Amino acid sequence: MQKTIIVILAILVAGLTAVLGFVLQEPAITTVEIDRDRAAISAELATAQSESEKYQGGAIKALLSTRVEALRHTLTMLDQKRESFLRRISLVYTIDGHQAQPASDATLNDILEELAGVEKRIASAKIDADRYSGGLVRSLKLMTVATEELSAAQIRMKFFTAKYSLPLPIIAKSGEKPPTLPPGKVVSDGEAL
Repeated sequence: MQKTIIVILAILVAGLTAVLGFVLQEPAITTVEIDRDRAAISAELATAQSESEKYQGGAIKALLSTRVEALRHTLTMLDQKRESFLRRISLVYTIDGHQAQPASDATLNDILEELAGVEKRIASAKIDADRYSGGLVRSLKLMTVATEELSAAQIRMKFFTAKYSLPLPIIAKSGEKPPTLPPGKVVSDGEAL
């Protein structure tokens, strides 16, 4: 009888320890927050795709396609983070031997200020483009709009990667030059083929 009580108490203690460990591993960011961010990116992606479908080719189409891919990449990163939360998988990235950490509120606010500046430039560029009905000048103005919208998509990617401690596809440290390596063996023109 006494052994049975000890076994039951040991099982209860182990169960409570497991529950406590499960609760302590709860992420600081909720899936509701990620879902809200995913919905915003999905709406912007749908808009970008509909704009891209208006063009057959050219520079504007290329810029819009790049914007669509940046938004898809951001959405995919958010999907991975959401799935890791739902499946209780620790999604942690290590860059240069250091674990990626969520950005501070000050850093996130700086990124949001940068995004607000770009959105003002987008609004101004759209107003400027709408002054023209067609032709080369309108095309150039629309390229400016597309370029600014691409910048906004990349800044949103930067924001979400900082917020959720996800790695950027290319990480460049400010003031640091990338290593310059030759593309391969240098040969004369005659040896190139």
